[in-house]
This record gives sequence, structure tokens and C-alpha cells, in this order.
Amino acid sequence: MDGDTTLPVAHLTSEMGAPEEIFSYWRESIGPFFDSQALYDVSKAPPTPLRVSQYHLGNFLFYDTAWSTQKFIRDKSCMAQHDDADHVLLQTWISGSNEVRNGDQDYIERPGNVFAVNLAYEIDAACENSEVLTLALSREWLSNHLPQLLTLRGKVFQDDWGMGVRIFNDYMLSLRKNLPKMKSAEAPMLNDNILAMLESLITYNDIETSDLKNNSVAVICSYIDQNLANPDLDVEAICKHFRCSRSTLFRLFKPHGGVREFIQRRRLMGCFKKLTSPAQSHRQIFDLAMEFGFINPSHFSALFKRHFGMTPKEVREAGAANHPNGMAYNIHAPEIQGLNDSERMRHWAKTLKNAAK
Repeated sequence: MDGDTTLPVAHLTSEMGAPEEIFSYWRESIGPFFDSQALYDVSKAPPTPLRVSQYHLGNFLFYDTAWSTQKFIRDKSCMAQHDDADHVLLQTWISGSNEVRNGDQDYIERPGNVFAVNLAYEIDAACENSEVLTLALSREWLSNHLPQLLTLRGKVFQDDWGMGVRIFNDYMLSLRKNLPKMKSAEAPMLNDNILAMLESLITYNDIETSDLKNNSVAVICSYIDQNLANPDLDVEAICKHFRCSRSTLFRLFKPHGGVREFIQRRRLMGCFKKLTSPAQSHRQIFDLAMEFGFINPSHFSALFKRHFGMTPKEVREAGAANHPNGMAYNIHAPEIQGLNDSERMRHWAKTLKNAAK
């Protein structure tokens, strides 16, 4: 694809049709996430004109939205039907509010903090006229990069209007301003930038979640990622660096499958990303593997195939065939041709996890 092509985007606004028709399109577009139920007369113009712009960034979806009063429901039936859209939504509220019950947690979304809506749990929410910016993160992506956020619901940061909140909100406003001008060739850079931003905020700010009362796991994860190329990275090295006992380290990483398994997954995923990157296509496969601490070619190949079900060579060939433009998502995919914008939004919501693999 031409590098000058803009990012894939879909739009839906009140000006595009009759009010009842537009609300129907809106319900369809967010159907994989929620069932939307209007709390106003949809046959008339809504109190807040509907506006949705959804950008596909490769590993993420970004939503710039405004809507009128409504309920959002995600019950067991919806979850079973759309288990391929069990993402975590990080939301910046510019105006309005939303009373949410997300699983067993109750919270009110409003300006002043960043909020997580977790689609792995049931949701019953009642929302006022609102303007919201949302970043959708797939469960697969979180498992590989930020597993400490997998169960997050409600406030992301402890302090309202704290530094973490302000940085994230400014970042989201910057995305809204700049995404319409961004080129597809810049998408890989943007994906790396978003990951770096989230990692830094999570490492240096307290996350308000029952599963992570402090940032110990996040700090250790960051250390592991910075030292993947070191073949001597192991339990002993981590304990020595953080001056903690083996039992403490094992307890912290038990929810993530264990320390050794976590390191191995991070190394394998790093290799996978490099192998599917057009910028790395000229390099030998094992040269890339050595950057992640692998020292034996046959052992690396066996581990890689066991984890991904494909050899490193097969993954590289598949990446070259499926992502000719360097993005994790192919906007020329046959399944999206001919879809209108609300159908495209729905499709992207359901296939985000595939793009993140």
C-alpha cells in the first residue's frame, strides 16, 4: 500500500441520515461491545448530535465519540456471542458521566481520571450526554505486553487530575488532533509509541486495581523487557537486582504462569514481532532471535513452533504476504470490501485481537 495513504478510519454522524436510522447504525457499530438502549426518543434529533470516528491503528482501535443519554448492556448472552471482542477500553471523559457496574465493581466515569471498562465482565451502565475518547486494547495484546491490566476496571490512577491522568488525557487529545493527518507508513511507529506511553505510566504511577496494590510486577516486567537480550536473565538475576526472595518473585508471577514462562513468552513474542516486520525482512532469522537471548538455533525453532504452531520461517512468510504495508491490519482485506462504515467498525472491533497477534 502507498505509504502516503492515511490510516483506515470509519465515520458515523447525525448528519448522515434520519435520527432513527443513524441510531440503528450506531447500535450495529458497537454491537460486539454492548447492546445500546437509547434513553431519548430516537425518532427525533438527539440532544447531543452523534459523532463517531474510529481509527484502526494496527494493534489498537481509537474512538472519538459523542452521544446522547443511553444505557450500555453487556450480559452473558452478549459476552457469549462476542467473546472475540473481550477487550479492555481505556477512556478519557471530556464531558458527561457514566454510572457503571462492571462485574462486581461500581464506579462513575467522568472528567478527572482515566477509566477502564473491561469487556471480560458483564456491564450495566447508564450514560448522560457525553464526549469520550477511547483506546481499545485486545486481551491478547495485554497478555503479551501489560498483563497487569487484564482485570482492571474503574479508575486507572489513584489521584484525580494527577500527573498520570494529565499525561494520558493530553496524549488522547493529541491522537484526536493528529490521527486524521497520519499516514499508514507511520502506524508501526505509533503502535510502539502507545506501548511505551502505557508502560511508562503504569511503571511510575499507582494503578487502582484489586489485583495490583503496588507497581512491583509492572517494574519487574519493565526490567525483564529491557534485558531480554541477556541470556543470563533468569530468576536468580531478577531476585538479585530487586533484592527479593525467590518465593516473593514466584508469588508475584503466579497469575502470569510463572517467571520463567513469562520471560520465555516475552522473548518469543519479541521474535514474532521482528519476523513480521518489513523493516527486518533483510535479516537472518536467528540473528533476530539472538537479540532476545536465544543461543541455540534448533532449541529456538522448537520453542517457537510449540508456542505459535508455526516455524519462524512460516511466520516470516505469512507476515510478508498478509501485511504488505507494514501494518498489523490489512485494510485491503477481502472481508471488509463493500462494508459501510458502521459495519466496518463492527468488523474491526471483532478482529482486533487477530491484528494484535
